[in-house]
Amino acid sequence: MRRSNTKMILTACEMSFAGKTDNEIATLLGTSVSNVSRWRKSPMWVEFEEELISAHKESLLEAHRTTLEDSTS
Repeated sequence: MRRSNTKMILTACEMSFAGKTDNEIATLLGTSVSNVSRWRKSPMWVEFEEELISAHKESLLEAHRTTLEDSTS
């Protein structure tokens, strides 16, 4: 896979994770909605999305732990 295509897929995945629709992603990246839809099925997208979810979970848990520690101090 070409490097630029890899970057576009990862960028699209990140945009999706942030709440953008396929139409919005396609418009912003200058590609078609069908490309975005196809990218969603790629192993690269799935793996990166799992990493984003994991990082977000950790961030939320850390914020929760900090809040709990602050409230018990």
